[in-house]
Amino acid sequence: MYDMRVYLGKDSRSATDNTTATHTAVRHLTCRVEGLGHKLFMDNFFSLPRHFDDLLRRKIHSCGTVRPNRKDMPSDIRPKKLKLTKGNIRVRIRENLTALAWKDRRDVYLLTNMDPPPEEGNLCDDMKRAVKPQIVA
Repeated sequence: MYDMRVYLGKDSRSATDNTTATHTAVRHLTCRVEGLGHKLFMDNFFSLPRHFDDLLRRKIHSCGTVRPNRKDMPSDIRPKKLKLTKGNIRVRIRENLTALAWKDRRDVYLLTNMDPPPEEGNLCDDMKRAVKPQIVA
């Protein structure tokens, strides 16, 4: 660990029209590693396509779970439009950013700009168990 910030509740002062409070927190925590090619893993609280684009411009690769209803997420991989069966994977690519939905016991939504996108389809073994895609692992 090289830096930390204690969460003390929502800081509305750090949010602007173009930047959310979570984006500001991520920028603050990553400012010392810009341009060094680090990899950042995050949970769905911080993941947003716009954040991933900004981090990649600063040479920080990112990967993390994402809430499917986040702004700028592909509309065709949202839960109401997408009915996945166990082992199914759906992939959407925009420039260097991959958004995917994969179903094991429940739907998993992921954003990444560090791994090549997997093939769409059904990833089940001979016993009909979902096989975890490499990008999820």
